[in-house]
Amino acid sequence: MNPDPMTLLGVGPRILSLGRMAVRADWPVVGISGQPHRLALEATLVLGCPAFPDPCEPIRSSRLVLLESAQDGVFERILPALGPETLVGILGPEDLPDLPFPGMALVLHLLMDLPSLAEDQVDLAGGLVLLEGSQAAADRASELVRALGGVPRVAARLQCLQALAALVLLRRGQLQRGLRLWSEAGLETRWLPDSPHRRGDGPAESESEAGWPWPGEGHGGLSCEGSMAVLVRLLRDLDPQAARLLEEVEGEP
Repeated sequence: MNPDPMTLLGVGPRILSLGRMAVRADWPVVGISGQPHRLALEATLVLGCPAFPDPCEPIRSSRLVLLESAQDGVFERILPALGPETLVGILGPEDLPDLPFPGMALVLHLLMDLPSLAEDQVDLAGGLVLLEGSQAAADRASELVRALGGVPRVAARLQCLQALAALVLLRRGQLQRGLRLWSEAGLETRWLPDSPHRRGDGPAESESEAGWPWPGEGHGGLSCEGSMAVLVRLLRDLDPQAARLLEEVEGEP
């Protein structure tokens, strides 16, 4: 494997957690850029890479760009620095903007909690990462996912959002609803976070047998599914029933 030099865009907890994993896996990180720049400078103490006020500067030396968010016109700012071989990956659930990319782009959906920087976990611990994009983009992104200790799988937009919505339902104690939606996404129960069989230590459990405890209060990981409101909005057109399920749970006392 010849890892693509990577730029990190964003200073939120999820991208910093992934950046630390990349550094520990000896993945080349060219630099980090984000606002406020003060937080990017602080992140260099953990990542050991330079911080850049102008994101285009490290991107010009990178073949992989990992974005925390596609909001606030970030793509418009970095387009001039993207080359034909650059792969842009955004952390879901938000979709990619409808812009012409000179290279490739995809969305990464992390179906596990990420460790905070205060925790000792050093990788994705065998968790599933759904890759929404072309096969060529997914093939390249899969190298990063595997290097970070995750399991990549190419998936369509609806499947990704259904999986994330299922995680929300499970966190809210809606076991049967969550497991049904997880199954509709075409995913085996062994891929659920904290499933005893996620690492392939035994046969997958059926829905009726799945009864492992879901992380509750005090769990220090960084939530993987994003906000309820965002998922409801994204699901409304693709899966109205799943969107209604989330709204019903949100409205419960």
